[in-house]
Amino acid sequence: MKELKLLKYTTIVFMLFIFFWASFGGYILGTQRSNEIETAKETQRYEMLDYEAELEDAEILGKFWNKKGYYIVVYDKTTKAPELFKVEFSEWKRMSIGETY
Repeated sequence: MKELKLLKYTTIVFMLFIFFWASFGGYILGTQRSNEIETAKETQRYEMLDYEAELEDAEILGKFWNKKGYYIVVYDKTTKAPELFKVEFSEWKRMSIGETY
C-alpha cells in the first residue's frame, strides 16, 4: 500500500514538472536561441553587402564554354583591361552581355 501511495505522489509531481516545463521552460530557452540566430543572420547580411559593393566596376563583354568549363570575359574599368573568369553553369546561364559584374 505504501508503494502505491509513493507511486501516486511521484506521478503527480512528475506531471506537474512536465506541465510547467512545457509552459515556461521551453519558452525561456526558445527565446535565447532565436536571438542568437538573428544576430548571426544580420552579420552575414552585412558581410554580403560589402561584397556586392566591390563588384560594380566591371562589364561583361562576352561568354563562352568549352570542355574545361564556363567562362565570361569581363572589362575591368579600374585596370582598363579584359579579364577571364571561370563561373558555374547556373551563374553563366543567368548572365547577359553588357551587364555589370
